[in-house]
Amino acid sequence: LINQAQIIFYSVLELKGIEKPQSVYRFIRLNNINQNKQSIKKLVGRDNELNNIINFSKPLFENKFAGTVNIYGEPGMGKSQLALQFIEKINDSVSLLTMESDSILKNSLNPVVYFLNKHFDQTNISDYAEKKKNFEKKFFFIINELSKSKIDYYKNLSDELIRTKSLIAGLIGIYYENSLYYKLDGQARYENTLYAVKELIKAESAIKPVILLIEDFHWIDEDTKNFLHILITNPEKINLLIIATARFNDDGSKPVLFPAGLLRQNHLELKSFDKNNVNEMIRIQLKAEPNNDLFQFILRKSEGNPFYIEQICTYLRENNLIRKKEKKIRLIKGKIEIPSSIQSLIISRIDRLSS
Repeated sequence: LINQAQIIFYSVLELKGIEKPQSVYRFIRLNNINQNKQSIKKLVGRDNELNNIINFSKPLFENKFAGTVNIYGEPGMGKSQLALQFIEKINDSVSLLTMESDSILKNSLNPVVYFLNKHFDQTNISDYAEKKKNFEKKFFFIINELSKSKIDYYKNLSDELIRTKSLIAGLIGIYYENSLYYKLDGQARYENTLYAVKELIKAESAIKPVILLIEDFHWIDEDTKNFLHILITNPEKINLLIIATARFNDDGSKPVLFPAGLLRQNHLELKSFDKNNVNEMIRIQLKAEPNNDLFQFILRKSEGNPFYIEQICTYLRENNLIRKKEKKIRLIKGKIEIPSSIQSLIISRIDRLSS
């Protein structure tokens, strides 16, 4: 678990109740989606939803704006895993851009800054000269790709990116003297920056179809929402599909990223696994068929939540609470103590692995 977790440096911030500024790190979920192709775990029980997304995404490969797929579900239902599985199927033919909302760091445009930091290779770099070098390298790679076409549209995109380069860079703490960034007042800089980032995504989609993955949009800030509305305004020349994941609101309703009728939308709701899917996932996790007692134990404890099933299976295996007999996996005899919540379960695993 520890080796699979991704933790990246975010910033140095002043925190309430703590005298000195603290380094803040971001925990990236297990198997987090990023710009590099990864090995994806086998998807269980979501074939219908996966085929739904594949069919919905067809306009993306016809050089059109495909709209947005909204994936809803409680924590652990596999929202990100479903998105990962879809992206893996087409990863060589698209560019993946990722925005992540955060329940703690709700700064203005935080998901956009997250995207730019990943896109321009700023993660885990504190040296300003290296940050600027990485930004320049990626930026002019995009400009060079656009220059390969003689079509006016590509040249206009390139010219606009060069004009607004300092605004994009300013969002991630890179500055150019006597640039447009310094010539605009605060409000004008804010507005022009949003359009500059839109031009960047348009440029990427001109080079290759783009999937914009927005994680946890139930935590999204209003300025990022404003940017997304700008992004989808007059989207005819943006070869883009948005995939957005979210939990339900406290009252059980679905958070809204885009109002109905504004664009083409597909809404998917992930529910708990049925018995067949629970059994299949146990077999994958434990590499053998469970006997009925073990199956019923995991079904009861997990309530069909895929992530709970995975963590319970790993906990039982790591603590030697199961054994194989007569070709089936079964619980050992005696009382089985297992943490009552998923948070406690994960903490107990980390404590064990750390000792």
